Amino acid sequence: MTLGLIMMLAMGAGGRPVRSAPALARRPEAVLAKPPNDVGPGLVRYVTADSVYVNRGSADGLAVSSRITIFRGAKTIAACEVTQLAEHSATCRAPGVRFGDGVRVERASRPPPREAELPPSAEVLDERRNTVNSAPWSLVDFDSSAATLRADGSRLRVGLSHRAFADFGAERGSFQLEQVDAFVQQRLGAGLALTADASLLVWSRKPAGSRSPRTTVAQPIVRQVELSWEPSSVPVIVRVGRVRPRYAPGVGAIDGAQAGVRLQHSELGVYGGLLPDAVTTGLAIGQFTAGAYGMARHIDGLGATASVFQAEARAGWALRPNLGSRFEAGAALHGWVRRTLDVHGGAQFGLAPAQQSPASLDVATLDVALTPSDWLRVQVSGRYRGTDALEAVPVGVQLPTTRSLHAATGVAFDVNRAVSVAARGGLAWEISRTLFQSFFGPEITWRAWHGRFGLTAGYQEELGWLRGRTWSLAATVAPTSTFRARARGAWFQQATPALGADEVSVAISLEARLTSFLLGSVSGSGRLGLAGPAPREVSTRSAAQASVGLIVEL
Repeated sequence: MTLGLIMMLAMGAGGRPVRSAPALARRPEAVLAKPPNDVGPGLVRYVTADSVYVNRGSADGLAVSSRITIFRGAKTIAACEVTQLAEHSATCRAPGVRFGDGVRVERASRPPPREAELPPSAEVLDERRNTVNSAPWSLVDFDSSAATLRADGSRLRVGLSHRAFADFGAERGSFQLEQVDAFVQQRLGAGLALTADASLLVWSRKPAGSRSPRTTVAQPIVRQVELSWEPSSVPVIVRVGRVRPRYAPGVGAIDGAQAGVRLQHSELGVYGGLLPDAVTTGLAIGQFTAGAYGMARHIDGLGATASVFQAEARAGWALRPNLGSRFEAGAALHGWVRRTLDVHGGAQFGLAPAQQSPASLDVATLDVALTPSDWLRVQVSGRYRGTDALEAVPVGVQLPTTRSLHAATGVAFDVNRAVSVAARGGLAWEISRTLFQSFFGPEITWRAWHGRFGLTAGYQEELGWLRGRTWSLAATVAPTSTFRARARGAWFQQATPALGADEVSVAISLEARLTSFLLGSVSGSGRLGLAGPAPREVSTRSAAQASVGLIVEL
């Protein structure tokens, strides 16, 4: 009995031998193994109660709703439509399908990977560098307004802002200003282009008795509305409308035209038109200017070692209400010496025989930037204004200026990538009012997190009619390329008690690129007069301003 039972267990219920345990342990490995089929027909890799998963996908030409055929050996057993798709797999529904069945979706053989090429030798790199440096090239006039031109040469920039200002010592109340700024540049084809630059100022609140030269509630400011023609086939340029003449130093804007002839490194031409009102930018019939201009450029060297010098000059006649009829001349010189030195200077002269002082130097400017090394920078700038005439100020200026001399200089030294030290100084001399002021002092900047955070501490000693000293601390945070925050605090210690008490000021600004075409900004600042000799000193010497703006760029 015992022997028969053992034989039955060994043979199994049906009289067949039972597979050994090691064979059963090996079966899942065979089922889960992935046959190599990188090329040729695909395979069924997995089967569930309602889905079939195959190893062919969009990279093999399949798409959702594509119909695929499944075969076993030489026999077609099913056809189904793709319901879900990935690059190298797909899912469908079909009955009677097993793991390992074939799928009639061919995969082409992949070409063997190319061997990595060795980098060029030093001799080849030198030859390429010499080829690039010796290639002919020409300068292109820089146009800051075209910094974000689209591929078709057009640009649209619209800014909306609201500003509020309150002087707590004034009894008239606060100012509220809404402003719209618009710049449009559109290429029209055949060498034609349209450029417009204008603003609209709306004073929603302006206290009575305000001394602003703009007396209306809404004030349009038109800086430029110009139609230009610069064909590539003919070396001429023509501009008409409210034009900002190019290469004519001292002429801000005219309601007229400019025409010239372009040569390889020079340009000659004429200009003429009415001079807009300096404050309102409105059309002014009683003032005009006309004359000739020229530009010449010299280039020495090639590539990064090139030096470029450009001279500009203009001469003409002008009629201005306060200055009368007179001869005017302007000159400018620009120099770019390799990557080391930038020099820009200019001057405008006037000669009016009928005036008590027939000759005058209206404006003179000088800007120098010296970078002898990557870690040392020196800057010097100066401005001289020799006339009080309002119509000689830049078009669109908000307040008239006086005869004055302003100068500033600075030296910055990078100790390392994180720390920079600088010394800055300057002076301001209001000649008409016999007021003189100067300042000088050190500054130290610390940067961290690859320049995303910066902290600057500074001190300034101030001499002149308002003597004192200022301590300041400023921080900049830019955690991403689309957001920047700045904050600055300062304490001005008054050295002339008769002029009042000390002051504390704070300024904060936030800038963010909200989308690829939308920028937003919020800023605020204020100053607070500390305790002084008068009981109302804090309120009468305190003020605050805030602004919010949006800019759309297309």
